[in-house]
Amino acid sequence: MSYYACVASRLRDESLNLCDIATCAVNHWNDVEVVVSSITSLEEAEKVRSRLDRLSRVQGPCTLDNESLTVLSLVVEVFLGGLDLALLDARSLEGLQRLYELLVESGALPDERPRVWRRIIAEVRERAGKEVMVFEGGSATPVLAVFAEDITWSLGYLWPVFVEQVRGEGADSVIGEAVSAIRAGKGVEFSGPRGSGKLSLMYQTLVELSREGFTLYAGAQSIASKLVGKKVVFTPGKPRVIPAGWGGEYVQIDVNNRYTAGELEEIVRRLADWDGVSLAEPETAEVLKNSSGNPGYVETTLLYVSLSKLHGRSFVIPKSIEEAGARLKKVIPEPLLNKLAVPASLGSRCFPTSLLEVSEEEEALLDRLLLRHDAYSLYSWRSDVSREIFKKTLLSPPNIYEHVFTSESPFHAAWSTVVGAPGTARYIALAAINNISEEASIQALEAVAVLSSGTISRLLRGATAFRLGVLARAAESAGSLAVAEELVSKALGILGALGSEELRSEYASLAVKLAELRVSRFLPELALQLLDEVRVVNDETMYDVSRVKGVAYLGMGLYSDAERHLREALRYAEERELKQEYYSLRVLLVDAMLGGGRSAEAVEEVDRLVKELVRKECTLVGILYDAAVRWRQLKGRTNYAVCATLMRCGYPDLAGAYGCFEK
Repeated sequence: MSYYACVASRLRDESLNLCDIATCAVNHWNDVEVVVSSITSLEEAEKVRSRLDRLSRVQGPCTLDNESLTVLSLVVEVFLGGLDLALLDARSLEGLQRLYELLVESGALPDERPRVWRRIIAEVRERAGKEVMVFEGGSATPVLAVFAEDITWSLGYLWPVFVEQVRGEGADSVIGEAVSAIRAGKGVEFSGPRGSGKLSLMYQTLVELSREGFTLYAGAQSIASKLVGKKVVFTPGKPRVIPAGWGGEYVQIDVNNRYTAGELEEIVRRLADWDGVSLAEPETAEVLKNSSGNPGYVETTLLYVSLSKLHGRSFVIPKSIEEAGARLKKVIPEPLLNKLAVPASLGSRCFPTSLLEVSEEEEALLDRLLLRHDAYSLYSWRSDVSREIFKKTLLSPPNIYEHVFTSESPFHAAWSTVVGAPGTARYIALAAINNISEEASIQALEAVAVLSSGTISRLLRGATAFRLGVLARAAESAGSLAVAEELVSKALGILGALGSEELRSEYASLAVKLAELRVSRFLPELALQLLDEVRVVNDETMYDVSRVKGVAYLGMGLYSDAERHLREALRYAEERELKQEYYSLRVLLVDAMLGGGRSAEAVEEVDRLVKELVRKECTLVGILYDAAVRWRQLKGRTNYAVCATLMRCGYPDLAGAYGCFEK
């Protein structure tokens, strides 16, 4: 039984008193401690436990002093914050109301807390009345915007980190076909036998698209049809690239034998250099001849030759890719072969380094057999050919998800694990939710939210919208925007299902927040679709809608629409004297003017803006920096009045970044 189940059980008792809650907290302290210590400190948490321990031993009437009431209100709030509505029934709902009244009457709650508690209890009552105690919906948009340097790990192809990719006439022809198809609105699927170079050519196609100004997204290809503009979606583990606005038409590009003889010779040279292998000219010629144009054969053969030389063994150039694989397997010690069978059973090239526990001697061998990227804490098979060589049967490694949390980079570990074994997403999410205050948990959940959208929501079926909001804010502050989107999406779905007039304003605020998260995730078109459905309930909602629409249109390059909405928001911010918002919106207006080709007006506006901000309080220094960067880009020089303000306000790092110390 958990702390939450214990309290829910006690709430059914008509003779409930506050010391019963203390007993639950003491008996299930691990559940309580993780929350209490995260909002106070470990030392304070121990004091809370000591006080609860004394209260739990009270016999007879539960008489409480102010300190005891404060401690009990804290652990009751832990219960409300982590409440699973599936634990409650009609009797426990009545008990919850009595508990609230007891604490309010005692005066133990700080000023803002009664309002928050009333909000939670109101939602619980609404959900009970409308039989929505559990809610199944809620999901993140299942794509992740990635930059060119992120293509390697998101695609599961790490070779470009170590060896420059070969690009000649053959590669150019494939990449040219693919890019032309994308420009024409058609999806591209790369086909060919194992080792033919599909992943390398797909990687180079994505790099080319990035150079041409396309935004790249890794994730579900179904989202492509909802996107607008120069954007493409690629799905890890599948050799496909889909353009925005996709109508369903594919072009299949067979990459088999597309590399020219010169390109294959260059591949042999680069891989031989990487492996430290020196081949005589006849041996190089034999490798090229036996490859039949297959880079996978080249890679496997050179790896076999490299390991043979490492062990001081003689070698022969294999006649085929199958023979190369068989010979490679023979030079690997049996114990290491058994260890490699587990990661080889996963459906992806990359896997967390913590998945392999090896000796120092084996590690030296692995550094040749696999690619190791320390920054991501990932190993990668050199090719699908070599992965298949070490695969035995399709294993289901026990507790594979645990390796995600011991990784130096839990996000990349979770990403590669879920790509290779989709069924692990639920276990990763469950473990992460149970330790949600840990940074590793939030990072791991981000990968799950993108690659297995809806999994997190299903594990929080009975969560209150309040709890989801708290978790979403924590995820957003940690940079896990997909997690935040999924949680807000679920909270919005709950309030929508209730249709409560009392919660109408909160529903509108959540819808705007969801749109804002989608803008932050480079999905402005999806944000605008949502905002068009928002029912404006007051001036504040109108302001928020206008502000987020302005930013969304800016992200889509629709500058006149962006300026119109930003100016609407600016008027509200000026009337309400919202300084931070007012000046931030003016910086965005400069971007809208520039995008719309009105450079002269943009220069005048940014000039006025900087002159005002250098005289303002230091709380606006971040906005000053953003405006000053644009001022410098437009005028080509440093504004030393800005430098003086940055230094006066105690921000030498921003002064350095701005160029104040350049000669």
